[in-house]
Amino acid sequence: MSYISRILAPRIVSQLTSARIGLLLLVGLAALGVAFLVAPTPAAASDRADGEINVPQVQASPQLDGLCDTSREYGTARRLSFAQDTAYLLHDGAALWICLDDLPDTLTNATALVRLDFDLGRLNPIQPDDLVLEVTHTGSTRTLAGNGAGGLVATDAGYGRWDARYIEQRAQRSAEFRLDVGWIGGVERLVGLSLGSETNQRRDIWPAGASPTSPTTWGRVILEGDGQPRTFSGQITYQARNGSVHPAPNVGVALIGNNRAGREVRVALAQTDAQGNYTLTSTDGYVTHRVELDPRTLPRGYQSLVAGAGAAGT
Repeated sequence: MSYISRILAPRIVSQLTSARIGLLLLVGLAALGVAFLVAPTPAAASDRADGEINVPQVQASPQLDGLCDTSREYGTARRLSFAQDTAYLLHDGAALWICLDDLPDTLTNATALVRLDFDLGRLNPIQPDDLVLEVTHTGSTRTLAGNGAGGLVATDAGYGRWDARYIEQRAQRSAEFRLDVGWIGGVERLVGLSLGSETNQRRDIWPAGASPTSPTTWGRVILEGDGQPRTFSGQITYQARNGSVHPAPNVGVALIGNNRAGREVRVALAQTDAQGNYTLTSTDGYVTHRVELDPRTLPRGYQSLVAGAGAAGT
């Protein structure tokens, strides 16, 4: 997929093609001799209950060992922070992997939990089809279901469809869960989710302020698509006031993915070569994309003002 972006003076619209890449509106202020230094900033993942969290797909599956290795297995995972804990989420198409790190001291009877509202019914209090998956610091696991009255009862639901490990290594405590993707509804389907850890002294929960027995306060997650590699290429040029066209070298180019809730993530970065050419490769699962140019790297006097969605294949 290729396209050409041209920066005019004093104003241009640059048409991009394929994969719903969209439009870039640029304005030239060359006469002022001013270079604007405002970097494009994609929206961060929400950790509120009314937000939608996209879980990225990876090609290599983690090993279920209880470790949240961000230098390898969880390097591209979605990261969520709550209280003193950190959670990492990703999936490989067959399993959803959730790793909870920085958990409380195991001497305090610590438990790590994953709460699921499979059909996103969001009914309070927790219902019989809403499940709580637990693993304790001793390594024991169990599944609980709501009783419709705010309590929990043990259940065999999900037997063989999930597993977990809890580990303490050099005073670092973490718990790792593996859930069957088919069991939770498959890829690109919204599921209610809450995460947490509990001890005799404290209870940490995500989303912040959520109630463990009230699915209406839980978050929503969606597993991204198959993440097949895609490549976008193009050229950035600019038009001087005398009408001459020149390549724009060393311009930063970002590919922005957009999820169904309107939240955005930067999925690929590139820089133009001496002829203004660039190539962006991404394995994300987002349906719509757009391209942003880094204003700090544009020819002096030009700034990226607006990026809007365009039609596919135009």
